[in-house]
Amino acid sequence: MTTVCRHKTDINTQEASDPVSKEEEVVICRVCNNVVTRPFHQTMVNNAFSHAFANPHGHVFEIGCFIKAEGCVSVLDSSSEFTWFSGYSWKIGVCTNCAAHLGWVFSLDNPASDSLKHFYALILDRLIFS
Repeated sequence: MTTVCRHKTDINTQEASDPVSKEEEVVICRVCNNVVTRPFHQTMVNNAFSHAFANPHGHVFEIGCFIKAEGCVSVLDSSSEFTWFSGYSWKIGVCTNCAAHLGWVFSLDNPASDSLKHFYALILDRLIFS
């Protein structure tokens, strides 16, 4: 699955979470159809929206990076072991409705840096772009 970043997000933009109109594009959980994020929340990390990585067990994930994902919540403690993004720690991210594993939430280890403070790395085949 190839997804193209259509909009580079400014990390300082704060947007209210509005109800979804019928015309608005959304990204939903493949398991329960919960709204997870919106395409305009896509962001570039290391000069790309999508990345493919393998975890220590050899499972390969194609992820897309989002600045905001209101339908995803982080769980468990953060870890910097086996991080895919240097300088970031990660937590597992799950759907706020059904608790399906959607990806990871990455947080910058040194918040004084000029880099993106946090972002959601969501598994693309666990989402539906509609």
